[in-house]
This record gives sequence, structure tokens and C-alpha cells, in this order.
Amino acid sequence: DSRRDLWVHYGQELERTKVRRIALAVEQEALAFAEGERCVQLARLGGEARTVGVPLILTEADGGKVRTGALVACEEGDAGHGKRTPKRGLPRRKRPTTFREVITMDAREPGVTECTALDVLVPAAAPPGERARRMLALAGRVGLGSNTRSVGLGDMGSELASAFEEAFFDYPGSWWNADWKHTCDYVEAVRKVLSRRFDGMAWAKAMKDAIWNRDLAQRDALLAQARRHRVKVLPHELEKCPVAALKTYLTNNFKHMRFAELRALGLPFVSARAESQVRVRTKDRFCMAGAWCLENIEPKAMLRAIIADGRWEAFRSHVLAQHRDHFERALLARLARAVDEGRLSCAQVEALGLPNFSASADVARAA
Repeated sequence: DSRRDLWVHYGQELERTKVRRIALAVEQEALAFAEGERCVQLARLGGEARTVGVPLILTEADGGKVRTGALVACEEGDAGHGKRTPKRGLPRRKRPTTFREVITMDAREPGVTECTALDVLVPAAAPPGERARRMLALAGRVGLGSNTRSVGLGDMGSELASAFEEAFFDYPGSWWNADWKHTCDYVEAVRKVLSRRFDGMAWAKAMKDAIWNRDLAQRDALLAQARRHRVKVLPHELEKCPVAALKTYLTNNFKHMRFAELRALGLPFVSARAESQVRVRTKDRFCMAGAWCLENIEPKAMLRAIIADGRWEAFRSHVLAQHRDHFERALLARLARAVDEGRLSCAQVEALGLPNFSASADVARAA
């Protein structure tokens, strides 16, 4: 697409490899730009002075899978074994499929529909504590302050709940809440393995009411009832008994099931936004240069996040200013060297109209 656009609009034809290298360079710039924003917000939040922010921030997060893998030689039995590529005559290689997770985080004030703050993370390449660090920096971009209460929403996978608690332990009234849709899926899985002579619909409704109202006694009684009325032989496609899976899920995550409180606050209790955001980050195949390498997935996903939440112009200005500063530093260094060697005089350089050349030349010499 880039080659075609350059040819149509500018009449320039570039090699595909060069365009790919340009794309990789832009993605690395996006990664550095996002990290710079995080550092600014974390420095602000880490100060000793109290900060005044918005009353409430809703943070949603979810993980999606993308394909990765590096090319390896074909083994005997593979379709390309013993064959060569038509263009360069090299032995054909295969790409073993490996799935990696990309976590998409979204923070906003309640009632805001457009993307306000997005971030992405590849857990396989992230150091410990990076989930909590990015959640806190993301909330800082929305306006987190000492008076702000944060509420998290999403599924219970990817260590999101523990990361949220680590990030907002110093903000009273903040908690992570499970997704109601995922919870109902566990209940419906149990209903499908109940005996036909038993009223599974009524049982499912009673279980959902017990979870919604946080009724522990009713929850345990319904679990015991489901155990008694479960079919004797489970379908072969089930790896684990749905009743046992529901019991484990509720036991481990019941403190994160405060759906009625979310409803009272007027907040969503289904993380549909997080589900859609992560699909946007991962549904399109990463077919650009080096996309199959693990270290290149996050830069590409980060660039997509920057474009999605409206920071493209700020990112573009940052990159242009950064490269312009690099050019100016190189020019000043060459001019200062020419003055030192006697090939130019200060008057000749100042005649070029460079502001503050003397001070800038000293900095360039030191660099």
C-alpha cells in the first residue's frame, strides 16, 4: 500500500524492503513515544504533592491472541521439503505457528464513548510489574489524582485483577470487577450438563441472582444441587466438569463480583468495550516486516493504539522534532569543527542566520 501511494502521489518508486524498513523504524519510534508518555505520568503521580484529578476512572483490559514464529528449515515430511524458492533458489522454510497474547488497556471517564487512553502489552516480553505500571500510567493520562477512585472491569485471566490491585493500592475505593458475560458463560455451561428431568433454566436464573446479590449460602446450595443433578456421563469434548469449573471460578473470584455496585454507579458490568478494543488491535494479520517476531508485535500494536486514540498528530510532531533536532545537532557540530580548524570564521557562520550559534556550538563540541 505504501509503495502504491508513493507512486501515485509523488511518482517515486521504492523497493519493498526499504518500505518495510521505514515501517519498522516508525514502529520503534511509536514504542519510544509511548514509553516517554508513561514516564511523564508516573513521575507526576509519584510526586509528594497531592494531585487533584477526576472523581472516577473506569479501566478495562482484555487479552487477544496473535500468531508469531520464526522461519525454520523444512523437515522431512513437510510440503516444502527439498524444494527451493522460485526467485532466489533458496531452500524453502516453514513458519511454525505460535500464539502470543496482546493485552489491550483502555481508561476513560464514565460516559465517554470515544477512545481517550489506550495502551498495549505483550506479557511474554514484559518484565514483572509492567501490567500494573502501564495501568497506572494509563489512568494518569485520563486525569488520575489523589482524590480519584478507579474501577477496573474485565475477565479474570492474564493476571489483570492482581495487576490492578498492585497499581491502585494507594487509591481508596478502587477495585477490579469481573465481567458479567464471562460469569454467565460458566453458569450456562453447567446448565447444559444438568439432567433433562431437572429444571435447568430455573437453576441458572437462581444462580445468577445469588451471584448478583452476593448470597454465599444460596450459591453453595445451588452448586450442591447442580452436582446431584448432573448427567452421569459428560460429553467427550469437555476437559473438565463444568460444575467443578464454576465452583473454582466463584471461589477464587467472588470478591471481584460486585455487579450490583457497578449498576448503582451507572457503570457497565460487561466488558464489551474491552473485547472490541482487543479485536481491533489483533484481528488484522500482522503482515508487515518482521511481524512474526515476538519483539516486533508490540511496536505494531502500539502504533495502532496511537492512531486509534487520536494521538497521531502528536506522535508525528514528536518524530519530526526529534529528527530535526538530530539534524541541527549534526550541522552545528560540523560548523563548530570548521571554525576550530580555521576553515570558517564565526562571522561567516553567524551570517547564515543560525540563532545562538556560540552556545549551541559549545554543546555540540561537548556531545
